Amino acid sequence: MVTTLCTWFLYLVFYSFVGWLCETVYCSIGQRKLADRGFLNGPVCPIYGFGALGVVLLLRPVQQSPAAVFVLGMVLTSALEYLTSYAMEKLFSAKWWDYSARRFNLNGRVCLRNSLLFGVMAVAMLYLLHPAVERLFDRIPPWAKLTVTLVLLAVFAADLIVSVRAALGIDRQLQALNALAEEIKARLDAAGWYNGEGIKARLDRLLEEAHSAKADDARLRVRELLQKYREESQRHRLFQRRLTKAFPNMRSTRYESHLQQIKESLRAHREAWESWAAEWQQRTEEGAQRLKEDIEKRVSAHRDDD
Repeated sequence: MVTTLCTWFLYLVFYSFVGWLCETVYCSIGQRKLADRGFLNGPVCPIYGFGALGVVLLLRPVQQSPAAVFVLGMVLTSALEYLTSYAMEKLFSAKWWDYSARRFNLNGRVCLRNSLLFGVMAVAMLYLLHPAVERLFDRIPPWAKLTVTLVLLAVFAADLIVSVRAALGIDRQLQALNALAEEIKARLDAAGWYNGEGIKARLDRLLEEAHSAKADDARLRVRELLQKYREESQRHRLFQRRLTKAFPNMRSTRYESHLQQIKESLRAHREAWESWAAEWQQRTEEGAQRLKEDIEKRVSAHRDDD
C-alpha cells in the first residue's frame, strides 16, 4: 500500500515536471524569451501532474478508443484548469491567466485551442509516455521510492508555503496601495484639490506641487501619502516578483489599477538593470580593447628598440 502511494506520488512529480517543461517551452516560443512558468518556485506545474493522474486513472476503461481518450481527456483537463482558475481567484483575489482575448473561451479560464492541445497530450501520454514511465518506475526498489517520496514531499510542502505566502503578499500589498489611494483621495477632496482624475495619473504632478506649495499640514500629509504610495508600489520582494513575471497576464479582481502600478515599477526596475548591464559590458569591452592596444604598442616599441 505504501509503495503504491509512493509510486503515484512520483508519477505526480514526474508529470508536473513534464508539464512545467512543456509550458515553459510553449510560452518561451510565444514570448520569444525564456519564460519561467508555474505557481511554485520549483520546476513543476502540479496542475499538469494532477491532470495526468486523472487521465491515467479515469480513462483506462476507454483506452481501446483513441477518439474517446482524446475527447474525454480534453474535457477532463479543461475542467481541471477551469476549477483551478476559479479556486485560485477566490483564494488570492486575482485571475492568474486569462484567455478572454482568444476565440471560443469560457469566462477567460479555458479556451478551445488549449483544450485541443490537452486532448492530444492525453492521447500521447496514455499510449506512448505512461507505459514507458510505468516500466521505468517498476524498476525502482520500494525503499528508494519511499526515501525519494519523503524528500520530495518536504520540498513540495516548503515550496507551496513560500509560494502561497508570496501570493497573499501581493494581495496585501494591493490592499495597502488601495488604502493609501483612498486616503489621498479623501485628503484631496477635503482640500478641494481633487477634480476626478485618477490618483496615479497625478502622482508626479502632485508631488511637485506639494514640494513647491506652502508647507501647511494638509499639503504635507498629501506629500507623505504620495511618497508612501510610490515606495509601496516599488517594493519588490523576490518571490512576489517571480510570480508577477511567471504570470504576466495576471489581473487583480479588486485592485487592478494598483497591480498595474506594481508591474510598471517592475518593468522600470528591469529596464534600469538591463541598461546598467549593457553599459557595464560596453565599458568592459572598451577596457579590454584599450588593454589590447596598449600591449600591442608595448610589443611594437620593444621590437623597435631591438
